[in-house]
Amino acid sequence: MKSLPIAFAFLLLASTAAAAAQADQGAPPASAEPSPPAAQDDDTSTPDIVVEGEVPKEQRRVCEVQTTTGSIMPKRVCRTVAQIEEDQRVARESLEIIKRDHDSRGYVEMARGNR
Repeated sequence: MKSLPIAFAFLLLASTAAAAAQADQGAPPASAEPSPPAAQDDDTSTPDIVVEGEVPKEQRRVCEVQTTTGSIMPKRVCRTVAQIEEDQRVARESLEIIKRDHDSRGYVEMARGNR
């Protein structure tokens, strides 16, 4: 068991020495990635870059911590603003349908009571 930390120390020392030797020779380290090709000025280049923090409203994510019925463990739920607005629209329409049905039922019961 005591030899394991010594082996790690030896490997670390050997890799550091190899990196230093490559730096002295002027060669790039083995893990260096090649540089990307130069940007081209034609129409096939990448699309415009969006500056961080300026995400369109429909794509902006909003996260909430919710605890579902029957559970004591809170859960993080993330949705886009567009999804939240769609859920609110569906809820409003459902509420309108329920109110309309309730009113219709009241009129039917009133009509039956007058007979």
